[in-house]
Amino acid sequence: MIAIGPGFAKALAEGTLPPKSPAGIATTALSTRLRAAGVPPLRDNPVAYVEYCRSLGAGGIQHLITTDLPAVRKRLDELGMYYEGQVQLPTRLADDLSTFENSLRASAALGATVARAVSRPPQGGTGRRYESFKSLAEYRTWQAEADAIVERCLPLAEKYKVAIALENHKDRTVEEHVGFLRRFSSPWLGSLIDPGNNMSFMEDPIETVTALAPWVKATSLKDMGVALYEDGFLLAEVPFGTGMTDQKALFAIMRKAFFATRSRCRCAPPAISPAFPKHRRAGWRPGSQWSKPRPPGSMRWTASARLSSSNAKRLTTARFSHGPAPIWLEMLA
Repeated sequence: MIAIGPGFAKALAEGTLPPKSPAGIATTALSTRLRAAGVPPLRDNPVAYVEYCRSLGAGGIQHLITTDLPAVRKRLDELGMYYEGQVQLPTRLADDLSTFENSLRASAALGATVARAVSRPPQGGTGRRYESFKSLAEYRTWQAEADAIVERCLPLAEKYKVAIALENHKDRTVEEHVGFLRRFSSPWLGSLIDPGNNMSFMEDPIETVTALAPWVKATSLKDMGVALYEDGFLLAEVPFGTGMTDQKALFAIMRKAFFATRSRCRCAPPAISPAFPKHRRAGWRPGSQWSKPRPPGSMRWTASARLSSSNAKRLTTARFSHGPAPIWLEMLA
């Protein structure tokens, strides 16, 4: 049941809404679910979207909202919810910044202090490094421009007092991402850490999160299932607690650092993709990373995380089955 409008008002008045979690819900976690439920108009009704997320127990939302700002801000305040913005960086360095600035201005109007951003892929690209680039030189050209675009946008982030949280989005390696953030050391630029994305580069989530944690401003939590196949490995987002990542440990790393300072994806490993440096390609062999025993507190392999041809579809569609899993609430307690 979609609790919006009169249905939400009734649940709110009767006190039957679920407890409000400190965790929020991102647009990327709901788009397919809402389409399946037959309610795409929620995208055009931001107040109803806020109410629906609260009906799921969310304490906030990460969304791109540019209309009905006073009404949305009022509803967020009434429900005691927070807002994280979502902004679109330009695709090319010479592009106009008005779309980016408008989304940043709207984020500030809704009370956001941080906004998610990803570096835009080249035209026709998926954003996945191993699919979008045919050589390391081609990737380096894109990377230089992508870095320069973020640098060009930083004065606007400072103007509106909304920090850019740049997601590790299957483009930069964690080493490259950290190097970029360290180069600027700006309070208006940080990381949105996605613990699962860099697994497509065969980077350990614990190492990814630990490296990016000093710059963390937001996170997209998700558990991951992995299995080998003939051309590399399969990577899928799976329900919390059924995958091979230690969500509680990952969140603890991010929280400590902060207070101290969809679908199945076929991944070509660094050995196969020419968009990675030679030292990343050397020595990789099928199964070498995912079959090794993992150290305590690192990734764990469970039977439910395996993606065979028979259960891959079930696992990849399970990502859209929402509900506060116990581990999700426990790590935020």
